Amino acid sequence: MPKGLVVLLGALWVVTGLRGFGDEPAYGNWDMELWYDAPASEWEQALPIGNGRLGAMVFGGTEDERLQLNEYANAHAAGHPREIRELILEGAELEAERVAAHLEARVPLGDLRLFFPGHGDVSEYRRELLLDRAVARVTYRIEDAVFTRETFASHPDQVIVVGLTCERPRRISFNASLTSAHDGAVARPVGDDSLAMTGRLGVGDGEGAAFAGRLCVVADGGSVKAVDDHIEVRRADAVTLLVGAASSLEADTDGSGDPAGSAGRQVASAATKAYEGLRAAHVADHQRLFRRVALDLGRSKYARYPTDWRVGHAAEAADPALGALYFQYGRYLLIAGSRAGRPPAGLFNNYRTVQIDDDSGVVAAVSGMLLQSQGGEIHLLPALPATWRRGQVEGLQAHGGFEVDLAWEGGRLSRATLRSREAGPCRVRASSRFGVIGEGGRVALVAGADGVASFETVAGGAYVLAPRE
Repeated sequence: MPKGLVVLLGALWVVTGLRGFGDEPAYGNWDMELWYDAPASEWEQALPIGNGRLGAMVFGGTEDERLQLNEYANAHAAGHPREIRELILEGAELEAERVAAHLEARVPLGDLRLFFPGHGDVSEYRRELLLDRAVARVTYRIEDAVFTRETFASHPDQVIVVGLTCERPRRISFNASLTSAHDGAVARPVGDDSLAMTGRLGVGDGEGAAFAGRLCVVADGGSVKAVDDHIEVRRADAVTLLVGAASSLEADTDGSGDPAGSAGRQVASAATKAYEGLRAAHVADHQRLFRRVALDLGRSKYARYPTDWRVGHAAEAADPALGALYFQYGRYLLIAGSRAGRPPAGLFNNYRTVQIDDDSGVVAAVSGMLLQSQGGEIHLLPALPATWRRGQVEGLQAHGGFEVDLAWEGGRLSRATLRSREAGPCRVRASSRFGVIGEGGRVALVAGADGVASFETVAGGAYVLAPRE
């Protein structure tokens, strides 16, 4: 994933001078995307997509595109990356290696490779990850034609989708292949438009769980032909690629215990739908989760610079939007790497690394600076960085069944809204005295000797807190 983001937050707290707060919508084009002006040259620079079960690292090449594919091969092993890290910290490296070698949770499944002849010399290149839509996109120009490639991992349809378009007709030609380093992995044609890959998870012992991958190509115009271990597409107007995968571990199939059949059914079902419908269902499903929380720390001119430039200049550039972008990127990864019934694990890493814990830690750290709820009380803005002078956040969750929105000015609370899912008392701590307005008017407050004020709430009620002199 984008290099340097993991060590960024400390620098942001020091240098983010805030400007222009409130002048732009909460979900602007510039503060909800990572973008780059060149393809990824190494794994850490690739862009991650995932649906909680399937994931990919998208490199964004023009002549040679690579998607490193991953799958959640063993639901019961999701907690073991932490076990591996603890063993290493205890000095038990050999045991850590044994456990890592045995586990099959989110192992790299293989690669989807796309080869585009004649696409080595391009202009106007842009590679981006749209956090609000969970779509990785590449655009570039060759002479009079602009090519666009979108990739996403659909949770509703349980496939990875790649959509290719060009503003000029009959310009899309490429070869597609599935490869894997796992034992006995082979890809073979299935009809004229599909490849089926089978093998066993693990390298060297041949005893891992059986897995299967399926690639289907749906073209608008032109020709599609499966030849040996690849698919040839020639002179198409638009193309949709669908990738499914499963293992013989029942938790990762449709219950049949047949990975090849399960992967085939995933792709066959998705192939009955138009690309626009697949994308719309995916975006709606993602936004249902992603848009629960919004964070605005202000704007700056650097929001329009490539993300790697912004990260590299974080120590000297006043770039408040980068702090919010990093927070939302962490949330994006948590959504992409886990869904209901599947704990987070290293979806975008091989099984010897544990990046997802770091991402969730950043989300928790930023949230904890804005809101803490423990000991039966809600603490508003408990550790606000001095340089975050103005801002607002929506959708934070507090213990006791409360959802909290906050706004602050000059480093002090200017307004808070609490929504209560259950009836009962609400105890709030803030840096200044406040009043509470409910749907029926002013709400009685009981001030405690410890600086905490409490008031009664009703289920479904909304309460506005505002400072008072």
